[in-house]
Amino acid sequence: HQTSPATELRADENVQHSAEREWVTDLVSAGMSPASIRHNKITLSAIFTTALNDFIIVLHPCRGVKSPTVPVKEYRIPTPEEFELLQSTMPSEVARLLVEVAIGSGLRWGELIELRPRDLHWVSGIVTVTRAVAEVNPKYHPDGARFLVKPYPKSRHSRRFKLDAVVLAELREHIATHNIGDDDLIFDFRHFLAP
Repeated sequence: HQTSPATELRADENVQHSAEREWVTDLVSAGMSPASIRHNKITLSAIFTTALNDFIIVLHPCRGVKSPTVPVKEYRIPTPEEFELLQSTMPSEVARLLVEVAIGSGLRWGELIELRPRDLHWVSGIVTVTRAVAEVNPKYHPDGARFLVKPYPKSRHSRRFKLDAVVLAELREHIATHNIGDDDLIFDFRHFLAP
């Protein structure tokens, strides 16, 4: 019984589908977290998408192969009493202000520590987030450094939100006290060393 090249290719695709399912099953058995499996599958899927676009394969082996559900992380909001307790344990006014801005703004850590006075519009109280800092392995940094400041990708817009007037006033006072320039970091590490 003779088979056409197209039939052989479809048979190969079926093997790839089963191999993909077996790979996911093996990762689960090995104890890999659902989030890690999802990230690995995204990478593998991107490789197969390129192969599909380049006409190396005719069917996408990842299509229809399910990976374990990644549980949704529930965020717990601190109560006012917990917030007061947290603030009372901070070693300095600068640390207390950092926590207050973090909780009051919802900024991610990399956005918060990259915040500069030029990002604040004092009249409206609007903060514009256009960059973030990430810790990287120095061998992957263009200059061999530990931290990389990255602008948001061009496809994404900057984020804007309004700060509470009390927090804004505290930031203004902090900036004046430490003589922070428009392009300087608001939460420079040296400010935390001061008593």
